[in-house]
Amino acid sequence: MATPVITNRKRRTHLRRVANFQTHSARGVLCVTLRVYKCALEASSINIMFNNTLQNTLWKGLGASLLSVALVGCGSKGASDTTPATAPDSTTSTTGSSSTNSSSTGTMQPATGTNGGASGASFTGTAVTWAKITAAKAALDQVIASKNLKTVHEAAFKVRDLVRTLPAQSSGLASDKAATLATQVKNVDQLASKLDEAGDSNNLKATQDNQAGLSDTLDTIKGLYPGGTLK
Repeated sequence: MATPVITNRKRRTHLRRVANFQTHSARGVLCVTLRVYKCALEASSINIMFNNTLQNTLWKGLGASLLSVALVGCGSKGASDTTPATAPDSTTSTTGSSSTNSSSTGTMQPATGTNGGASGASFTGTAVTWAKITAAKAALDQVIASKNLKTVHEAAFKVRDLVRTLPAQSSGLASDKAATLATQVKNVDQLASKLDEAGDSNNLKATQDNQAGLSDTLDTIKGLYPGGTLK
């Protein structure tokens, strides 16, 4: 009977030890869990504090930078506003004005003819050529008046050849007048050819019509030059 008693006592002791061990183990696990949780909370708090500190630092730095830029800009503007304006030198201004007026007077007083062209002296060579054209045209008129139509082409081509030299001698003309002159020179070429054809065919009516057209064209050319330049 003694053996079972001893066995039961040992069993109870063993059970108490196991219970104590489990209790201590549970407490240990709980403590460890609590410590881990506490550490996690502390780490989270530290992270939040770090983020807040970093954000505050960045915003403060950015605000300081913007404030510095604003102060520098205001300082520069203030310095420019307070810079005294230099009074212009009246002597220099007067001299410059006089020079400008003199230059303007010199450049705006070209000698012009009555029709706004350049000076008649600029077309001395043109005037000489025009005198030859006038003589050649008179010879052409005489040929047609005598009805010697077979020789019309010679007189007509002489007028044409003289008229062709006018553009090279008329550099003093304005650009629009020079363009008109070039067009009229081409018209003279065409009329001379028509006079040649009409004369060769002994067509007096066509010859006289082209003669009148040539006279009108030469009058147009003469009108491009200053009054009194071409006679």
